[in-house]
Amino acid sequence: MAARSKKSDFEMGPGTQRAYQHDARRQRDGTITIFDNGAHPKVHDQSRGIVVELDEEKMSARQLREYTSPKKPLATSQGNMQRRLTRTRRPSDDSPT
Repeated sequence: MAARSKKSDFEMGPGTQRAYQHDARRQRDGTITIFDNGAHPKVHDQSRGIVVELDEEKMSARQLREYTSPKKPLATSQGNMQRRLTRTRRPSDDSPT
């Protein structure tokens, strides 16, 4: 998944478009978590974490969840999305717990 990619082998569903993503990780359940910077130059109103499900037979991707912060952080260069033991996720370390 390239930054601001306009071409993908997968048909990208609503919410799966991203800009300058980091830290894409395949999870045990087969989903992919991605930190989407959305900035530099600004593409989104804020950075976010997304969970994407891939259908490798249909070659499609759909967003299952989006995680944002009320503080609306916009990361210009770095960030990640981590699973927490409490089963909650934060799009950045600056986000409230």
